[in-house]
Amino acid sequence: MNSVTIEHRMKRITYNKRIQSRNGYEFGLRESMKKLLTFLAVFSVLNLAFIPLMALYGLSVCPVLKTPGFFFGCAYAGTYVATVLISNLTIIYFGPISRRNRLPAYFHDRIYLTYILAYVFSSAVGLLVLEWLFTLNHLTGGSRAPEILALTSLLLGITQAYGLDWAMEDRSSERRQKTDFNKSWRRHTLRTMAPIACLVLVLAHFLVVQIFLLKRADIGVVSAEAILDQVNTIISFLVVWLTITYFFHFLSERDAALVVNVHLKKLEDGEYDHRSSEARPWGLWLALVQSLNDFSKAFGERTKLLNSFSRFVTGEVAQHALKEEITTVSGKQEELTVIMSDIRDFTKLSSEFPADEVVNLLNDYFTAMLDEMVKHSIAIDKFIGDGILAYVDDAKLSPKESNEKAVIAAIEMLKRVKSFNETSNRPELRIGIGISRGPLIKGYIGSREKLQHTIIGDTVNKVARLEALCKDCNVPLVVSDHVWSDLDEKLKSSFTIFRGVRVKGITDAFDVFGLSLEALNSLTESQSNESLKAR
Repeated sequence: MNSVTIEHRMKRITYNKRIQSRNGYEFGLRESMKKLLTFLAVFSVLNLAFIPLMALYGLSVCPVLKTPGFFFGCAYAGTYVATVLISNLTIIYFGPISRRNRLPAYFHDRIYLTYILAYVFSSAVGLLVLEWLFTLNHLTGGSRAPEILALTSLLLGITQAYGLDWAMEDRSSERRQKTDFNKSWRRHTLRTMAPIACLVLVLAHFLVVQIFLLKRADIGVVSAEAILDQVNTIISFLVVWLTITYFFHFLSERDAALVVNVHLKKLEDGEYDHRSSEARPWGLWLALVQSLNDFSKAFGERTKLLNSFSRFVTGEVAQHALKEEITTVSGKQEELTVIMSDIRDFTKLSSEFPADEVVNLLNDYFTAMLDEMVKHSIAIDKFIGDGILAYVDDAKLSPKESNEKAVIAAIEMLKRVKSFNETSNRPELRIGIGISRGPLIKGYIGSREKLQHTIIGDTVNKVARLEALCKDCNVPLVVSDHVWSDLDEKLKSSFTIFRGVRVKGITDAFDVFGLSLEALNSLTESQSNESLKAR
């Protein structure tokens, strides 16, 4: 693949990412606009329904308003509702939760205060219009209109707070101050019960005023049946209002639950870098999201530590360290198939090239070798300079299967070295590999302050001697007779026997089997031909 093709592909990938990002943004914007328009439609209808209700409620609780009548009440209620809608739409359009953000900086992080001031302003406008209408109708004060406006502002404000909390797009990812469970629970309960408390407050206000008027006989001949009808009307409306408010409330809860669900899915998929936004969840949901974020952070750090730790030890040791602290020196005797590899003449190579080039070469070589070993369930015990000590780490395998797997892995390592040399402009590498099976001790050695998990014993010493024989026998792979005897007949025939070999540290002579480069090439060609025939 030439540089022009690579550059073209990179540009294409970048373009596709931009398209995906833009499409994701446009989809999110459409969803936000759909939710916001839904809320504004419902909220506007609710405001309009308040106009005749405020007038009827005023006639029921305020004798002063009986004189100008129902249409007078609708006039000042309509003024108030129109001011509420205009001020709210203005804040939504220009406020800190919109993209325009043209309100003074003080209100950017005080959105609820902004809306409270909007309702105070709307109530003030409503009261001014009320006084003006009183003046036109030559009426005196003493009206309960301010109480009615206050209750109306409370009801509409709560509905708007719950509705906007659901409808508005989340534009903040800042972490909130973490609260304890009890405080979160109290906030959750307060928010959930606030609409019911307001409903009870309105009903209590109506009944208290009616009782007061009955005692004063200010409502004339109004019968108990008429008062009961008024109560039924108010209750019916309040039930509708409560239903709408809780509708938005539970939609917000659903969104918070989805945030938690997505986070749990991310954890299940191992995406520990995921952080859920803490801007929108509230109450117990906020506490849960914060705990999930903390858990993701801790588990992500734990996973990174485990991955880093696993680079220095086997997976078995890493899992053991996760379950319990390793503090004791211990070991157990096992029978394993052991592999040792080494780079030929590495000392000379390292003296002829700069240290950084040698380190980079060695790292690339180790990466290639480990890639092949991991494919065949080979556990790396340690790096010894330019050498690798490893063993077959699969308790489910029989001794014969372990020996076969080790030899196949060694052959793949040799092939990988050949490919490594052909595709690299760096010095050619030649390696030797020794394989043997036998009893050894696997466990932790060292002191309490510093432990090392390793394998030790005569088998490990023998493997080291076999690896050293590669140079004397002029072959890249030497295996013991026990390993060779477990191979299939075709693979056996590729090895050359070296009889009566003597090595330092072992008294008796023994037979070993070596795989030459010519036999390795022949074996590779044979496997390639069989692969082509299978196709």
